[in-house]
Amino acid sequence: MRLLEFQAKGMLAEYGIPIPGSRLVRSRPEAEQIKLPAVLKAQVPTGGRGKAGGIRPVTRSSEALEAVAELLGSEIRGYPVRAILAEDQTEIIHEFYLALLLDKRTNRPLAMTSAAGGVDIEEVAATTPEQIVARSFDPFLGLQPYTIRLLAKA
Repeated sequence: MRLLEFQAKGMLAEYGIPIPGSRLVRSRPEAEQIKLPAVLKAQVPTGGRGKAGGIRPVTRSSEALEAVAELLGSEIRGYPVRAILAEDQTEIIHEFYLALLLDKRTNRPLAMTSAAGGVDIEEVAATTPEQIVARSFDPFLGLQPYTIRLLAKA
């Protein structure tokens, strides 16, 4: 299963994890309701959105409308942009990377974390792999507390 960012953040919020305020935008009329300043994030199931132009900070209404017009209907890494997450701008104190994926070698879920953040995670893996902590886990037992503590040390 591949989740879009807005779907994953919705799940995190359900468990009490604070996330920035946001709204999903699928049309120009919805774009006119964006609370500014905001960060507009194309909702596509792939990484590298920022470098591909799919993440745009905006401070003025005209910027937001222009960015939404450019993004909706465009493609990012082969995926059509059908929705944009308009997220309240927040001060970033600390950034980290977290991924849950399927380890194709073991056919088990794999949790990965890194204090190096998510931008260029592939480069981090290639040049400084010690900055990434990855552990597979039993899908029937789920992530155990000791594994979560290990991942949090990244």
